[in-house]
Amino acid sequence: MGDDQTMVVAVARMLAAANKSRSAEGLASAAANDPGLRPLNSLLRTWSIPHVLGLMMDSSVPLGERATAVWHASGVDLWPNRRVGPGDLPALFAAYRKLGVPEAVLEAAAMALRKVREPMFILFPLLVLVMGQENAVEDRIIPMPTWGDVPLCAVDLFSRMGKTAIASFAFSHPPIRSVLKELLPEKSWAKAASYGVFFAEGGMVNPKLHWRHSEAIERQGIEADCASIGFPVDAISDFIKLVEAELPLLHTIRTGLLEAAMPDASLPQESLAPATSHDISTSTN
Repeated sequence: MGDDQTMVVAVARMLAAANKSRSAEGLASAAANDPGLRPLNSLLRTWSIPHVLGLMMDSSVPLGERATAVWHASGVDLWPNRRVGPGDLPALFAAYRKLGVPEAVLEAAAMALRKVREPMFILFPLLVLVMGQENAVEDRIIPMPTWGDVPLCAVDLFSRMGKTAIASFAFSHPPIRSVLKELLPEKSWAKAASYGVFFAEGGMVNPKLHWRHSEAIERQGIEADCASIGFPVDAISDFIKLVEAELPLLHTIRTGLLEAAMPDASLPQESLAPATSHDISTSTN
């Protein structure tokens, strides 16, 4: 189909144009980390697979509990932890078929699992099942600051430079530091700040898919992830709003690190202006 660069550009275009939702990841985070689901997690470890699948197939059961049952039925765990049993993927996929999940969706989930063993992929068919046609797409222009043609949000917690930038943001910027000092031990500041940045920037996607439970699932997933490091649940929303308001300072830190790492880079003046999500989605760089 082409060389690596051609394929990367093609996939980037597909991802940029696709309707985006964090619901599958949110459900996976809730199933694994939501304190309210811990009793159910403990109980499901003692159940047989048919009983677990029975819970998953019951449409009267809350979605978070059904997702937790899917997780246990699959045996697909979060590396490096082992919190669910071996599961039975063929039985789970058979249950999905019985509920009417389209075969193309199951084939896509199976392909994704062969590439990356992540619980979100076995939860995607459940979302397709419950989402139905009750959804809407929000398409808006989102400013995206760049350094050259690099969106600054790419300097994130998944890169070495991004971790350095976020740690500096957490420890050196007074508004962030003071809140973290009040809420968490110092050893957790960098991790908490990385979550705050991830969720503040991760919500700025376009086009974004909204459906009946999407906001509730996203909030549940965020709270579950933050609670896993001891962040008080009632302070999470305010902290993310604070991080979002202070992102310009983080962008300054990121830009400084990029300039130090590549001092000879020649940047055209127009590239320093904020780009939009449309600019990024149509770029071939």
